[in-house]
Amino acid sequence: MFAAGGVEVQTGKDLAAPFRHTYSTQAEAARVMVANGWATVDDVASAFLPSREIWDVRRGDVVAVDSDNGRCLGIYFNGVVWVMTDAGAISIPAANIKAAWKVG
Repeated sequence: MFAAGGVEVQTGKDLAAPFRHTYSTQAEAARVMVANGWATVDDVASAFLPSREIWDVRRGDVVAVDSDNGRCLGIYFNGVVWVMTDAGAISIPAANIKAAWKVG
């Protein structure tokens, strides 16, 4: 939802509206993904946004990184990726970007 919130702030479109308040754990989120035909968070992003080459990522784009909790989506901003964790938002070096999607 963090990446979707970043998209909404930039575009005014809430891509996650149909999914808000439908899960509260990672396991429940995985069930929502499977029910919609998505195997990975990359599939979720690709369902709503056009992909972008990693070398061409721009401020505000949605990106995928691998974290201690598995693959997650974040927002690229000024050379780092911001992702949400249980402890709050953290930054991850952009060198860890695995995939990217264009916003705006």
